[in-house]
Amino acid sequence: MNTNSVILPCKPVIRVGSNSAAKSRGCLPRKYAVIEQKMFKPKAWSRIHRFGYRWRVEGAFLCIKRIFGEYVTAKKFTNMAKEMAMKASLYNLFTATV
Repeated sequence: MNTNSVILPCKPVIRVGSNSAAKSRGCLPRKYAVIEQKMFKPKAWSRIHRFGYRWRVEGAFLCIKRIFGEYVTAKKFTNMAKEMAMKASLYNLFTATV
């Protein structure tokens, strides 16, 4: 086992094409993904696996970086966390009024 690899507690979710075949050819997870996506309608499958949520989060991070900059000015970790919480709450106020 590679000691440099990181094991994440999440499962990767990849949308397959609508004309995908459920043949295994050595990759069983892909076969199961194709079968599962053919069982559900696309919106239902997206809701079950929360597909499409990542772009929303990345968009929010992009807006926060554009508004407040990419850097944190605090030196101590606790103050960094407070500064980020303050930036996030200000961002929430900005987006609530728009």
